[in-house]
Amino acid sequence: STSGCRAWTMVRVNDPRRDPASIKADVLPFCAPAGSATASSARVVVASCSSAGLVADAALSLTTCHRLAADLAGFTHIFVDEAGQATVPETLIPMRLVSARTQVLLAGDPRQLGPVVHSAVAAAGGGVHYGRAGSGGGG
Repeated sequence: STSGCRAWTMVRVNDPRRDPASIKADVLPFCAPAGSATASSARVVVASCSSAGLVADAALSLTTCHRLAADLAGFTHIFVDEAGQATVPETLIPMRLVSARTQVLLAGDPRQLGPVVHSAVAAAGGGVHYGRAGSGGGG
């Protein structure tokens, strides 16, 4: 191991309200609470957007400064997979862990999963219609 580098470890942070019995047996050994020494020293932390907030809260508990908390968390990269399926506020939660040295990647394949429509009006077809103004479409 190289001096100053953390050991190659991976941890999954779950919502503490989640029933451990609902977690697959092969995943359970990798799970740890957000504020635990295991999570704090892991090289890779896997979390949902909302559970990333628990990681940020744990870092913030060590200081009152949000910028210092992000530095303490020490993330060099944040990947948000299926970002197109998340709402904008959900994708902002992990951004609490961004420091000056963090790179962020929002990823998602719009052809893999369809769009999520949160508005009943839009889902019924009464939402915004996209097109070119003056294109001769009805309405």
